[in-house]
Amino acid sequence: MRLPPSTIGVAAALAVAAAQQVNAVPRGDLAALVRAGHVLLYAHAIHVAMLQTQNPEVWPLLYTGACAVNANRVADEPGAVERGAAATPSTPFGGLMPAGILRTLEQQLAQGDTAGAVAAAHRYIQMGHPPRALAGVLGNAAASRDILPEQPHTLHTLPMVAAAAGEYLSLPRGLQADGHMTLLSAAIRLCSELGSEQRTLAEQVQTAIAEQAAL
Repeated sequence: MRLPPSTIGVAAALAVAAAQQVNAVPRGDLAALVRAGHVLLYAHAIHVAMLQTQNPEVWPLLYTGACAVNANRVADEPGAVERGAAATPSTPFGGLMPAGILRTLEQQLAQGDTAGAVAAAHRYIQMGHPPRALAGVLGNAAASRDILPEQPHTLHTLPMVAAAAGEYLSLPRGLQADGHMTLLSAAIRLCSELGSEQRTLAEQVQTAIAEQAAL
């Protein structure tokens, strides 16, 4: 007898589908990337709700989540991010040590080098290093960008990156084979292409922390 899919599994699958849409957005289409990121953020919120309760009253969220994903179909051919990553050198700058790879990843995110960052992250995971450190670098990179009034999307970058990274860390075993890299690539793309290039506030905070630590 085939068991019906769990609400948690369905919610996780919605998040993976939303991440595929993020990865399929053409490079340079900022509005479409923000829209796809919001759908992923919504799917993540639904997944969290299903993890917290199995009350049937929340099940309609799965329907609204599916509607949101279906309404955000992206016309571009999927897989462009992965193809770009595959075209990068197999041994990225930073070598094989985990700390070096993470530093390289942080620099690539700051430079907007999405394909290079995806390649570095894939290599980090393939070598068996802890994924939480990778997610931490993504969160720190997103949090280090200034929020600019003339660029409203900068206000949403951190929550969307956090949603993609959270899904990446909590994906059910049945979806891990393909979903992990899909969500990781989406998190990197949102972090790399949506954040502002300014880090003035973050640098001021880091300087203040260093000065206090030196006392």
